[in-house]
Amino acid sequence: MSSTKATSEQRTTVSREFRTEASKPGAPVMTLRAMATGRLRYGWFMALANIGPSGVRINDDIGGDIPVIGMYAALGDKQGERVSITFDTAPNSFTSQTVSGQISLSPDERTGYATFTFSSRGDKAPTTVENVKINAARTESNKG
Repeated sequence: MSSTKATSEQRTTVSREFRTEASKPGAPVMTLRAMATGRLRYGWFMALANIGPSGVRINDDIGGDIPVIGMYAALGDKQGERVSITFDTAPNSFTSQTVSGQISLSPDERTGYATFTFSSRGDKAPTTVENVKINAARTESNKG
């Protein structure tokens, strides 16, 4: 019984850097420097999002880092479960940009698909990027 309790109480912390692929040349891409922490099947998600045009660029990101917070959950049966992440701009953040989105990761948590919407002050309408491939560029984890 104590081993079951220990398993259900186990926490995990994962640090990853994700980057979306461009849907077409010059299309917006998002980089997330993220950390997720909580139980094995659900928990909290925090990241700094940076959105800019794809391709070669020199310091022309749309507005710097945007703090985001959200939740993650493992969905599905044990064999083929996917990890679902939802996030939104952190409240009371000092930024003129907003971003919200959803990510669905494969069971290995290294690839998946993302949809995100972002806007900046002065934009007439938010921009939505749908169902683009996302890849983990760097990974670290700590279970305990």
